[in-house]
Amino acid sequence: MVIPDNPNKIVPELKKKSFKIPYIHSRAGMTGDLIGFDQIAVGPVGEFFIGNRFSFNLGVIFSGDDKIIHPYPKDFNFKTGKKFEDEIRPYLPVNNNKPERITDIKVSTSFIKMPLYFSYYIPVNRNLNFMITGGTKLDIKVFKEFDFKSGILGEIERNKLETSPKVNSFNNLNYGMGLEYKYKKLVFQLSPYFDFQFRKVDYLSFPRKFGVNSSIKFDFGR
Repeated sequence: MVIPDNPNKIVPELKKKSFKIPYIHSRAGMTGDLIGFDQIAVGPVGEFFIGNRFSFNLGVIFSGDDKIIHPYPKDFNFKTGKKFEDEIRPYLPVNNNKPERITDIKVSTSFIKMPLYFSYYIPVNRNLNFMITGGTKLDIKVFKEFDFKSGILGEIERNKLETSPKVNSFNNLNYGMGLEYKYKKLVFQLSPYFDFQFRKVDYLSFPRKFGVNSSIKFDFGR
């Protein structure tokens, strides 16, 4: 004999499995880079932790115009190792095959870079950490403006031309050591670094291989 199911029997509801985004300890803020102790670049930066002491940093930095003045092409050639006429030949006006006199050269350079680096933290006390960093700064875009006078005697005119040379994105490695200070949810970082240029680029030139990186970040950690 088959016993019918009890109509009053309470059947437990099946709970739907909910998807939860895994927690990642992260920070975000602004960074400033004094590259070669010569040119300043600033921009946003994000930091993502892998464990308690190890993190990965990703950012974008934008520089201001770095202006260099060369009285004559020979000064430009000596300083850069390149021939000025070759740099601007496609834009140089030709006046009845008469030689152009070029003077008062001003070269402005700016760039966009993407810092990618790892950080390792060694606690000193509750608010202070010693930090070791290593990574690279990828070249994203470079802008150059040439401003100069040219022409024959009595017909001198001012010329301006803008170029964007092709970049070799991965060309350097850097290593630094510094300090981190934490105040509530704010984090202040300062790290001098050494920059190793393993691939030569001719569109950017920094007089020194050292620099200083500083950051202020907001900590989203629990």
